[in-house]
Amino acid sequence: MAMYKREPNSISHRLMSGSGGVDGRPLRLAIVVSHPIQYFSPLYSELARQPDLDLTVYYCERWGLEKSMDHGFGQEVKWDIPLLEGYQSQFLVNRSSAAKPGSFFGLYNPSILGELNRGRYDAVLVHGYNYLTDWLAFTYCLFNKIPILIRGESNLLHPRPLAVRAVKKLLLESLFHGISGFLFIGKANRDYYQHYGVTAKCLFHVPYVVNNEFWRQERKKWQSQRDVVRSQYGIASNQPVILFAGKLIDVKEPLLLLEAYRHVRSRHFCSLVFAGDGPLREEIERQISRQSIPDVHITGFLNQTELSKAYVMGDLFVLPSKKEPWGLVINEAMNFALPIVVTDRVGCAADLVEPEGNGAIVPTGDLHGLAKQIERLVMDSSLRKTWGNRSEAIISEWDLGGAAAAVAYAVRCLAQRN
Repeated sequence: MAMYKREPNSISHRLMSGSGGVDGRPLRLAIVVSHPIQYFSPLYSELARQPDLDLTVYYCERWGLEKSMDHGFGQEVKWDIPLLEGYQSQFLVNRSSAAKPGSFFGLYNPSILGELNRGRYDAVLVHGYNYLTDWLAFTYCLFNKIPILIRGESNLLHPRPLAVRAVKKLLLESLFHGISGFLFIGKANRDYYQHYGVTAKCLFHVPYVVNNEFWRQERKKWQSQRDVVRSQYGIASNQPVILFAGKLIDVKEPLLLLEAYRHVRSRHFCSLVFAGDGPLREEIERQISRQSIPDVHITGFLNQTELSKAYVMGDLFVLPSKKEPWGLVINEAMNFALPIVVTDRVGCAADLVEPEGNGAIVPTGDLHGLAKQIERLVMDSSLRKTWGNRSEAIISEWDLGGAAAAVAYAVRCLAQRN
């Protein structure tokens, strides 16, 4: 399992052979995570169905479950899909006086110590190490010799200043020395852990997945309404649509995409859809007006049950980010059989994008290269179909069942070692 493979689904199912807890009982697994996240909840439900796991998820805040400000989207957000169904969870009281996402002291939940003590867990999975509560969990587990697993999204694709790299190396090598298992989500994430001294026996591939079944059902529901949905934005049925989905923020480079589209649109009949919202929306609209760029549409924020209509409209999906830990919108778009164009700093590129197979990877910030790949796909409907079919085949192997089986395997390995 320490060896990285392309087909996570088949590997994980193979590893399920001989499953079972230690001494014939289910293994007790605690997960410590900041708040309910729309991408994680389906995996937790799948984990709860693993016969050899007894799962409890500890949440440190209620962000996303109740309306709260998302500065990336520039508005309050509450997800419109069930986030707590199918698994056992508990909310911890956050004692932080400055509770906010991303701040180290934004989550301080001292009751995690008592919960871990009462739970007598065989392993504790912590999502990342960015909050004080994460470090409370680490400290408890290290002191009581409970195996710790970490799952995060970090990679080395975005260069950092030398001083920052030196401090991180010192801190992370010290922390990682006490971690039993690292659940890497893909190649770039694996390379990150290895950079900080993690050995092969501690690495377990748990693919970063979305709920494929949900998105495939959504695609089936809306596919017949494709022209109707397009007509709501004034998009013709034969007009190739370049789709972006996400926050309109600097790191995702929506203005670069707009400029690449302007070059393509000057020669070809096509449309650009920004499915999202954020602080750069006004600047995008100014550029559209100033340069008279036709057929650009901004949908505004779309919740999970609304986003499918945007994917159905699309003919190709573009994510030109200059910093992107993974990009789960790529997983979603591939479920809609869309060809993919990404930059080399999108974390999932090495795993999900096959150059000339289902998409293209361009250098970050390369306007000419981005426009060239978009133009190829706009011009060639046959290429779009071929690449889109390959996208669908690839993402079929990145599913919830495979990810849950891989987590269960990692927990079994560490419990047996312990």
